[in-house]
Amino acid sequence: MVSSYKKERIEYLLKCFAVFLLAFIVRITLAAVTKGYESDINCFTSWANRVYEVGFGAFYSNDVFSDYPPGYIYILYVIGAVKELFAIDFSSMIGQILIKLPAILCDLATGVLVFQIAREEQTKFGSMILSSFYLFNPAIIINSSVWGQVDSVFTFCIVLVCYFIIKQKLWVSYFIFAFAILIKPQSLIFTPVVLYGVYKEVFSTGTFDLKKFSKQAIGALGAVLFMIILTIPFGLNTVINQYIETLASYPYATVNGYNFWAMLGLNWAPQTDYLFVLPYYKLGTLSIIMTVGIVAYFAWKGKHDKALPFFLAACIVSGMFCFSVRMHERYWYPVLICLLLFYIYKHEIRWLQLYGVASILHFLNVYFVLWQYGAEQITNSGKIRMLSFLTVLTYFIMLFFGYRNYVKGKIKQRIEADRRVMISTTEEKVPWKKKEFVFLAFIIIIYSFVAFYRLGDKKAPEHFYTTNVENAVVLVDLGKETKIKSIFYYLGNYENREVSFEASDSMDGQFEPIADVIMESVFCWDEKEVHQTGRFVKIISNDTKNSIGELVFYSEDGTKILPKMIYGNGEALFDEQELCPKRRTNLNGTYFDEVYHARTAYEYIHGLYSYENTHPPLGKILISFGIRFFGMNPFGFRVVGTIFGILMLPLIYLFGRSLTKSRFTGAVVCLLFSFDFMHFAQTRIATIDVFVTFFIIAMYYFMYEYCKRSYYDSSLRQLLILLGLCGISMGLGIACKWTGVYAGAGLGVLFFCNLYKRYREYTFVKKGLESDEMNQTAKQFVLERFPLYTKKIILSCVGFFIFIPIVIYTLSYLPFEDESGRDLIGKMLANQQSMFQYHSGIDATHPFSSWWYQWPVMHRPIWYYSGTVSDTVKEGISAFGNPFIWWVGIPVFFYMVYRIIKKRDKKATFLVLAYLAQYLPWFFVTRITFIYHYFPSIPFVILMTGYTIWILLEEKQISRKEVFAYLTCVFLLFVLFYPILSGYPISVSYVKRFLEWFPSWIFI
Repeated sequence: MVSSYKKERIEYLLKCFAVFLLAFIVRITLAAVTKGYESDINCFTSWANRVYEVGFGAFYSNDVFSDYPPGYIYILYVIGAVKELFAIDFSSMIGQILIKLPAILCDLATGVLVFQIAREEQTKFGSMILSSFYLFNPAIIINSSVWGQVDSVFTFCIVLVCYFIIKQKLWVSYFIFAFAILIKPQSLIFTPVVLYGVYKEVFSTGTFDLKKFSKQAIGALGAVLFMIILTIPFGLNTVINQYIETLASYPYATVNGYNFWAMLGLNWAPQTDYLFVLPYYKLGTLSIIMTVGIVAYFAWKGKHDKALPFFLAACIVSGMFCFSVRMHERYWYPVLICLLLFYIYKHEIRWLQLYGVASILHFLNVYFVLWQYGAEQITNSGKIRMLSFLTVLTYFIMLFFGYRNYVKGKIKQRIEADRRVMISTTEEKVPWKKKEFVFLAFIIIIYSFVAFYRLGDKKAPEHFYTTNVENAVVLVDLGKETKIKSIFYYLGNYENREVSFEASDSMDGQFEPIADVIMESVFCWDEKEVHQTGRFVKIISNDTKNSIGELVFYSEDGTKILPKMIYGNGEALFDEQELCPKRRTNLNGTYFDEVYHARTAYEYIHGLYSYENTHPPLGKILISFGIRFFGMNPFGFRVVGTIFGILMLPLIYLFGRSLTKSRFTGAVVCLLFSFDFMHFAQTRIATIDVFVTFFIIAMYYFMYEYCKRSYYDSSLRQLLILLGLCGISMGLGIACKWTGVYAGAGLGVLFFCNLYKRYREYTFVKKGLESDEMNQTAKQFVLERFPLYTKKIILSCVGFFIFIPIVIYTLSYLPFEDESGRDLIGKMLANQQSMFQYHSGIDATHPFSSWWYQWPVMHRPIWYYSGTVSDTVKEGISAFGNPFIWWVGIPVFFYMVYRIIKKRDKKATFLVLAYLAQYLPWFFVTRITFIYHYFPSIPFVILMTGYTIWILLEEKQISRKEVFAYLTCVFLLFVLFYPILSGYPISVSYVKRFLEWFPSWIFI
């Protein structure tokens, strides 16, 4: 028994060590490969050198900029000594690690403290998970290991102050607080927390205790003396002046802190400017007074809650950051650890959720300042205002949660004695019925007919004239002198080819130019008006590489002029004349981004240089399957995407059916998706968005199926199969388009939320707080199965969600050719850098682009294709949403949020997280965007709508007749707009009168 216990303890300690070791490796790796914010790093390196060389007394000088107090200078002295001892160059990787090392070590020390507190308040397993939440939080890592700042050093001190107040070791907290002030002056804002500790101790008996007060006063004076002693080597007056200068620096409303002032567009605005009748700095002072008042109020109401110091610290730093002036982007940093530790004490999930939200917002603030805008660049974009609004909103939510805890009701103890937890069970499956298969077959057949109708011609030029030399010439004898009205041409896989046409009456005569043509778009027909005469025509390819499928000469009477003789191996230019159409349309050639994706699919097949390399290859590989079967023609390069669009229908039926256990809901969401404009238009164009959207639906369907199953009535094999299918779908999605990564991040959130739910069940069973209905055998079963399943599932997920996607992604580069001679992995890695540089540096504009906030309201549909039949009849293809689906989706989303807050609806939570995983990342994209980027979000808009309909039906607020009426409206709109979704010829007056509802809607 003893040996078994020791073995278990050793195994546990090894796991803990592995977690902290990995956290350390991640940090030093990032510290080595990132230089950090240059200005701060230069300051730290120069100060480390200076303090070691000149000593403490001569460090502060009017000739040298130094705005840090003595506390951190002592630390830099040690860094400087190590640097000199080992002859380290600060510009080297080792030097970069050394200068960032104090902050990194404090990260780890804070993680140890989280681990220790979690062990006291929760379980061994929970302590490891919660410390990982901190150690691997990107918002924490970016500060110390990437930027190179030292907020973790003073924050660690503040956390210790709160911890020792809770442990009633106030003297220790005084001295740590004193040292924190010596590290960073911002520590002073936490003074109310220390005063709360004093108040609680002095009034612990309900009345003022003079003896205790005297004891605390001695401790406080000792801490002040401690500060003075540490300050004396630098010169007391010098340090005091330095503090005054530091606290008065940066006289602006906000210095890249995304708060109330940034929300108003006042980033870097002088603090002396006015808002209403007061300057910003006076309003900031008022906000400080209000924040202290709020903290005092909560301190009074929650004085019996031992976890209160962490909540007070979070309130102080958030209130100051959001409304005071001169806030930098990093000043909100301490709120993260305060919220996490408060959750550990309180066991209330909302605080962990708030920690997650605050982490995301803080990370984005620091990320944008460090990499996107620069710390000294003044910018007040809409994106910054949105982030600022969300930060302020988070602060108010924190206050609201505090109000619920300390004011509205009694303070909740760590675990309420009467609380009972029911172990969740797997939902009972709904049996399949014959009518379901009939419905699916019917909808698939009807939709397939509509989708394949006028998808594209099945024939196009297949024989190409190719040349790899500049100024290659083909000579054509037309048989007699002929007047050429126009030249039709079909370009191959090289865009913007310059071709010159010259004519002469004789083969040996003087050739005169008759046309210089820039053949722009690949794999489509185009026309050049000529109106010149000649018998012999020279066709000169002015580019080194060219590929032309067909040339057709037309006479003035509209008949084709067929060459009698062809010289220069140009027979392929004139061997498929019957394929030339009367005019260029979407049916006989490429349009929009097909010129990139369909072309690259063709290049994959023929081993040519891969032109489109701004997205991963898998989507183009899938397009190439259609080309292999049906040829390089419009039908061939569109058919696979259309098939995937068809397959989405049974997939979303399964999702809706599983979500509500209702066949009717499955049918509703299937019909809604069938009649959505974006789904129809976007799956009939040979681009890659259809594929990533399909795999996103699949990965979330499998994750939902996993999440709704219980550990305790499902086999491990069943759970792993679902996770494996989810991971494979994720890998396929990412290999189609990087937006699959956004979806993968959402999966991670859902997986760990589900793991937390199961861990919570396990904890309550372990502590004997489970439902009274559970017998002892069932309790023991839960206690044994949870650790076993969790360990195996997490290890399997490493393979499912890391290894398998990496393998799929890498293998997708097999047909990719960049003519570099690199091996498979080399090509893949080089292309990642190329893609990142392209997407981060793109600054193009487009008349039909739109921003993320315009997509749900469909402000600007994207116009893919336009063709003219006559003055009154035209063709067009646009991509946007069915108004009865997209516009209805807006209130439906807020209804889902309402259900999450009010009813803790887990299904609504799943759908909202899935939706936001696709949509939210676009809030922060500054490059050109289009409404089709919203396509992966639409399945979840439709699922939320279907779920809402199911709820309303269950609550008998609506009847099925009203649902049928709604579906009829959706269908009628689809019929109404069908011509401009498919390119069907339509009257101009019809479009102008019935379809273009707004000035920004342009369809023909």
